[in-house]
Amino acid sequence: MAYPSFRFKPNDIYTDILDGDISAATDPINTTDNTNAESGPCLIKIDNEIIKCTTKGANNFSTLERGYNGTTAASHSSGAVISHPISADIFVKMWEAIEAIYGGALDIVTAKGDILVASAADTLTKLAIGADKTLLNVATDTPAWIAPASLGKVGDSDTVDTVHAAAMNQLAVDQTIASVKTYDEGAVAHAPKGYNPAGAATATLDVSLGNNHEISMPAGNITIAISNETNGQFFIISILQDGGGSRTVTWFTTIKWAGGSAPTLTTTGGKRDLFGFKCTGTDTYDGFIIGQNV
Repeated sequence: MAYPSFRFKPNDIYTDILDGDISAATDPINTTDNTNAESGPCLIKIDNEIIKCTTKGANNFSTLERGYNGTTAASHSSGAVISHPISADIFVKMWEAIEAIYGGALDIVTAKGDILVASAADTLTKLAIGADKTLLNVATDTPAWIAPASLGKVGDSDTVDTVHAAAMNQLAVDQTIASVKTYDEGAVAHAPKGYNPAGAATATLDVSLGNNHEISMPAGNITIAISNETNGQFFIISILQDGGGSRTVTWFTTIKWAGGSAPTLTTTGGKRDLFGFKCTGTDTYDGFIIGQNV
């Protein structure tokens, strides 16, 4: 994109006084205080003459183009007022800049959703709208649309908890995080996992899904098995007798029961027994009676 060949940026109102008489050819010209003038190149105006200045020095302007923009180079007396002009040339340059930015952008973007990116310094290019559910990613300084699954993982830190997924099209509210973390955020309620096995069937409790498991007994006896346990994990099993009662279970192995032997289930129909377990190794557990005949 082309920029104007000089600057005129009226951040401060600049007025100054010519210090010494000058002729139509004087270069440089001296002023009393040009602190607020724009750095060169810039335009200044004395009486009816516009002067293009290449260099702004300490209270002087040099390398001048006298009689700029159709005005006439002339002599001026010491004490004449100096200011920045508003000339036709400035408006032309401003319009060229606007066209370069606005018009150029309109030429680049051609569809709804297109965005402008800088492919290099002073160079705007179009990045076409991405596919549905893609993310804007930056790799080696180049923006591009990318599917979330291609990112490999979300989060990356050795000091804070992270969420990792090999292929993740979206983060669902029930996303499984394959790790156990400790959080000091008060009590957390977990919905129990319910099981309704048939008579003489095996109820396999997947303890990786939670630590609270509830079995509703059928009209018959069952076997209980455990899967996906983690060493050191605690979990609870609740067993509810059906209306007939007196149902029994065959426990998973190997359980080291407090008291030395497996408990007898409550025989009364509609009553519940609760047992707690700690995994102590591969298929080994400590077992505890929490409460019976509840």
